[in-house]
Amino acid sequence: MRPRTRPADPLPHDAGYPGRRVLHRARQDAARPARPSGTRPASACRAVPRPHRPHLHHGPCPDRGAARHRRARIRHGRQRGQRRPSLRRRARRCGRRLRRRRQRVRAVRRVRRRPPSPLPEPAARRGGGPRGRRRRRRRPGVSALVSALRRVPHPGGWLIDFHTHCQRPEHWGHEWDDHWKPVYGRSAHEFTPADYDHAMAGVTAACVFGIRATAAGVLTPNEFTEEFCARTATETIGFMALDPTDPDVLDQLADGVARGLRGIKLYPVLALFDPRDTAHDPFYRAAADAGLVVLWHMGATPSPAGDLSVSNPLVVDDVARRHPDLVQIIAHLGHPWQRETIVTLRKNRRVHSDVSACWARPMDGYFALARAQEWGVVDKLVFGSDFPLWTPAQAVAGLRELAGQRPSGFPEIRKETVEWLLDGDPRPSMGLA
Repeated sequence: MRPRTRPADPLPHDAGYPGRRVLHRARQDAARPARPSGTRPASACRAVPRPHRPHLHHGPCPDRGAARHRRARIRHGRQRGQRRPSLRRRARRCGRRLRRRRQRVRAVRRVRRRPPSPLPEPAARRGGGPRGRRRRRRRPGVSALVSALRRVPHPGGWLIDFHTHCQRPEHWGHEWDDHWKPVYGRSAHEFTPADYDHAMAGVTAACVFGIRATAAGVLTPNEFTEEFCARTATETIGFMALDPTDPDVLDQLADGVARGLRGIKLYPVLALFDPRDTAHDPFYRAAADAGLVVLWHMGATPSPAGDLSVSNPLVVDDVARRHPDLVQIIAHLGHPWQRETIVTLRKNRRVHSDVSACWARPMDGYFALARAQEWGVVDKLVFGSDFPLWTPAQAVAGLRELAGQRPSGFPEIRKETVEWLLDGDPRPSMGLA
């Protein structure tokens, strides 16, 4: 390293850049020989910025680099020299933040839902007229079944029966005697609300509905379902039975909503309508806007007048693609097309299925539950007894017996699957929690 002489102090200013000081000029170092003339201009010398001169009223000059690092350290939450956390760790941190935010939002909502303290009634209501019962506004996008199931007490275990009937023999018209009685060998069931309560012992809540198929002469009025639910001691959730081919079906839907019915039972195999027909889209939109749940009878029928081509569960997939916000339940796992039902459940977020009557044909029922396990859709299955054909107690026994079967070389029906159907809370999987 060449010895250098100390530059003159203070450093001279460069003529071309008065704001900078020159570190070296040509021939400034005595120990270094001068460069030949013309090899490098004197103005191309190395220069450094002038030191910051603080204002008279300001404090000492801050270290800007340290300040930037300090701000970055606060922003990213790590010390000097510490490596940036991994993507997985950052994802966990974001998850914790989201969970804390959800907890705060839920706490605020709980406070808002508390009933206000009683206040004295004002002498006169603005606008005149007596003060009527204030209706609780339903949040948009929330199913009417939500408000019903939220009020259901939790006794430590759930048994919600999503498939029970209330129709009387006269509601069948001539359909039962002509087509169903030769198969079942008996008359249509007749029971009272007291008989229903006796059969529903141990059930937390139950969905109740009749059947409407105008082409077959089957009709269960909305007012009958409303009255039946009012006369039962069981926690019941009434569904209206509708036929989209009726010209006044939208008026019937509005009447059912006014009566407090929270779902719709559709029976296309007897009503002889194609669910895929776009002419029914206004009906589906009205049901979705009202927050109603649509429960489809899918699969077989003993009636020769039925049309099986419109009873395959794959038709529900077409409705779900056009109306993704509509909550739908496929009855009976769509038997004998349980495989089609399983792939429909997996594909569509708001489509579910009840397992009513799957124990009636054990081989089909076993493979249906095994496929539900294999495809990961067990949490989209709900319990149903299909009363009055079976009571809930008989349905529970049938499910447990079905789970005990295991054909050689096939997987078993896990205990968790049956316990989910009999003791699980289906509301989160249905978007009702």
